[in-house]
Amino acid sequence: MSVLGAIIGDISGSTREFEREKLSGKDDVVLLPPNSFFTDDSVMTCAVGNTVRRWLALPGEEQTEERFKAALVTEMQTMGMLYPGRGYGRRFAGWLEDPDPTPYHSLGNGSAMRVSSVSFLARSREECEQLARWSAEVTHNHPEGVKGAVCTAALGFLARTEKDKSLLRAAAAEYYPELSDPSFTVAWLYDTYQFTEWCQHTVPQAVECFLEADSFAETIVNCIYIGGDCDTSAAIAGGIAEAYYGIPEELKNRAVEMLTRDDATGDLVSAVQGLYRENGSVS
Repeated sequence: MSVLGAIIGDISGSTREFEREKLSGKDDVVLLPPNSFFTDDSVMTCAVGNTVRRWLALPGEEQTEERFKAALVTEMQTMGMLYPGRGYGRRFAGWLEDPDPTPYHSLGNGSAMRVSSVSFLARSREECEQLARWSAEVTHNHPEGVKGAVCTAALGFLARTEKDKSLLRAAAAEYYPELSDPSFTVAWLYDTYQFTEWCQHTVPQAVECFLEADSFAETIVNCIYIGGDCDTSAAIAGGIAEAYYGIPEELKNRAVEMLTRDDATGDLVSAVQGLYRENGSVS
């Protein structure tokens, strides 16, 4: 699964998201610090995961685009109401409360931070990219918003099925050519990267943080080290990194403990447990 990886990235980056000064080095990055918390990234990741899991369980003739999108809108609005005040963007917060919600041509990185479950649950790359596109289009139907979601999901799928970073880099560069530029590195991003909420300036950065890392933990560290919207970039990269590396048991257990601590309704914990139930235990 790639949901807990995204959640660990989200929680780990939550206290650094709006910090103007970057940390002096990677050794200063602390994963899952005690004062960290889950944000809208985790809430919407679980909403997409719930929807994809239920949609794939439907008979084939009922697996339509319209049914998927209608179910996703309902699930996202339900989860948003259960977890208010978790850092939703202004337009998305309005969409959550709209009785007749429609896409609003967003190119924000929210479309990419919520798709990690698609990478694991999809049965083919074609299905993965299709579900990612649909998941973006209910809100982020700008081409950049859709591209960010599709690239993130496709990379997670390939990370799970191919285990070849040269192949992953080449695939990602088809979406974001800067990933084939040798100067586009974590070190360069540390010196130049600034806060942004746009997909095209978040997804390639998150992917580079994964591609240069040698472990799941280093992937998250890289995202926080370069700064910016690091809870979201770490959620994006964390889902891909989990698909490739898995998650160390210590981090997994600590994340579940923290999620349980802050999850008053229990719906997020229930969603995570449901998504992992048949593919490895999360207690």
